[in-house]
Amino acid sequence: MERREQARADRRAGDARRDAETVHTFTHYDLELDCTEPLAENVQKVIRACENREGQPFGGAS
Repeated sequence: MERREQARADRRAGDARRDAETVHTFTHYDLELDCTEPLAENVQKVIRACENREGQPFGGAS
């Protein structure tokens, strides 16, 4: 993100780091995936999360 920020030169230096440190800190997520992990691991996380929802609709409050 910082390399992209620097290459684009349309943001203040440091905005990418500040955004990354704060943008997702305001709430809890039911499921977090890491795109650096193998696809099969993320698929299993999604399946387990679906199985653990106990009848709750997707997008509903948990």
